[in-house]
Amino acid sequence: KKQYDPANGTYPSWTKLTLDCDLGVMTQFLPNREVTLLIQVINDGTLLTTADIDDVSLTAGSDDTTAPTTSLSVSPNSPNGSNSFYTTIPTITLSVSDDAGGSGVDKPYYTWDGGALIPYAGPFATLEGSHTLLYISSDVAGNAEVAKTAVIKVDTGVPVTTAGVSLAPNPASGWYGGAPTVTLASTDGTSGVGGIYYNWDGAAMTPYSAAIAVPSGAHTLNYYAADGAGNAEPVK
Repeated sequence: KKQYDPANGTYPSWTKLTLDCDLGVMTQFLPNREVTLLIQVINDGTLLTTADIDDVSLTAGSDDTTAPTTSLSVSPNSPNGSNSFYTTIPTITLSVSDDAGGSGVDKPYYTWDGGALIPYAGPFATLEGSHTLLYISSDVAGNAEVAKTAVIKVDTGVPVTTAGVSLAPNPASGWYGGAPTVTLASTDGTSGVGGIYYNWDGAAMTPYSAAIAVPSGAHTLNYYAADGAGNAEPVK
């Protein structure tokens, strides 16, 4: 057990531990807080219970006033849908660097929509919908960078469209009398409905804007909707 107590009474922002034993010299930076060290010597996977530790020393590190820098990468690297939406669940990776000769990176953190900070442990999947990702890192000396944010929009679903006819058919024949119209309505809970389209009897699709008059005779109405991210439901 060894307590570091500088002669001038000033504690550095970070401290370097040097361990000299049979297997060589190990160096480790210690964070700016009280720590308890468990020193074990392992050789080829075997814990040595009688290893000779020659010296343990603590050295004050140089001043470190520069915060680390965190960068964000997304895979896919750009939205693959419309209006900046991803139509597949992307993966987030955080990378952190600290100045050469600095105290080294402590740990990056992130959070969604202002929630509690989560220690970053590796690439993670994003959430469905539009969410704000906040991420930040600090170094061993305690310098924290200014938090950064990114808005990630994901919509992997499709809209749902229904059709309604203004008149009821003759129950015996199934034919409509009079002049029925068809109303199309669609919903999408994430990116919103981008447009509804229809045709009669397999002709070219036409954007829907108002109730559709049904032509005389027997016809097939085909219709579908696409959402704001570009996801399209199957034609009905």
